[in-house]
Amino acid sequence: MTMPSLIEKHQEKVLIVSARKAFSTIVNATKLAQSQNEMIGDNTFLFDPSKTSAEVAQEYAKYFNGAKVCPSKTSAGCSQYFYDKIKYTTSGYSYSFNGMSPLILLSDGSVLAIRQLTSCTQSTFICDATDPDTGNCTKDDEGNSIGHISDLHYCANIIVDVNGSKAPNQFGRDVYSGRVWQNGKITFTDWGQTGGTSARNIHQGIDKLEYKKF
Repeated sequence: MTMPSLIEKHQEKVLIVSARKAFSTIVNATKLAQSQNEMIGDNTFLFDPSKTSAEVAQEYAKYFNGAKVCPSKTSAGCSQYFYDKIKYTTSGYSYSFNGMSPLILLSDGSVLAIRQLTSCTQSTFICDATDPDTGNCTKDDEGNSIGHISDLHYCANIIVDVNGSKAPNQFGRDVYSGRVWQNGKITFTDWGQTGGTSARNIHQGIDKLEYKKF
């Protein structure tokens, strides 16, 4: 194995360890919030659709040791974390941290973005099958995505960058999206394009990140 390959393998291992730790920290903080508020198996008391994302971030941050909330890019010590252009796992550019959601800076160096939704029921298009190369829905002969509409019961979207604003800033490598479910759970394995496949590997103890290099 060449030196560049060894370096890349080491860098991926570091990101995998960081992601596994970040997932655990987020889930444990959520469980702590449920326990202290006697709301086991329910996220709606914290991820409340009647509240703003900033309000939720301020309250959620209380359950992380040493966390700091960045309500906006202009908040003191926060500007570098509101960067643009997070690449999808296998194509193009996606989400931007640039002021779209309040951030929680965790003590381990990871950054958590919070987007509270206005309802805990989302009518969502579900792919019946996905293209393994792109993570997108397979299409019919007319180019339409093949799938169906289903109601999913989640209250918020979160995005975690496990190494802060440092590169590579790509889903499935150092960035992952998650859903905060009404039933008390948080998952990071919902869509391959936003890191779901890599997250699934990490949860299963498989030290492999799956993404396309740009």
